[in-house]
Amino acid sequence: MPPTEGTVSRIRILIAVLIATILIASLIATHYLRPIAVNDSENKLPIFWFVYLAALLGSVVNESQRNHEQISMLKWHLIAVFISWKVLIAMTFAVFLYVACASGIVGGELFPQFQGVKEVSYTHMIEFIRACKPATDQDVAKVLVWSFVAGYSERFVPNIIHGIRMKEAA
Repeated sequence: MPPTEGTVSRIRILIAVLIATILIASLIATHYLRPIAVNDSENKLPIFWFVYLAALLGSVVNESQRNHEQISMLKWHLIAVFISWKVLIAMTFAVFLYVACASGIVGGELFPQFQGVKEVSYTHMIEFIRACKPATDQDVAKVLVWSFVAGYSERFVPNIIHGIRMKEAA
């Protein structure tokens, strides 16, 4: 059965809200992360910007796989709230996973290795963000993959947290 005109209209609204959310999240991330950017010409954007972006893209790809019948019944402002909340959670999970990898809580061959974690003394948060970087280009790629996965899979990071808690309890 072909979709009704109302359903098509709501799906168009959903897509417009999704695009607007991506743009707004990108602008906010750029605004707040600009002071953290390294001053040399090679590193204008910090890795966190790309962590956010990969998580956002993972969240969007996940959303495109869903059944939109339930969402299409909502009013546009509720759709905007839903998508904004989903993107915020995805970005939060990606940052958590980044920090968990940097701290060594989560690790292994599949996860990124970091430089500037053990060899640099903590002074303040901006310096921590500047100093704590993936060790190689391959580790940057791993950061992006895991950030995408954290945005895509809503249960991935909560399952990691649960696993850490169970490991500590044992």
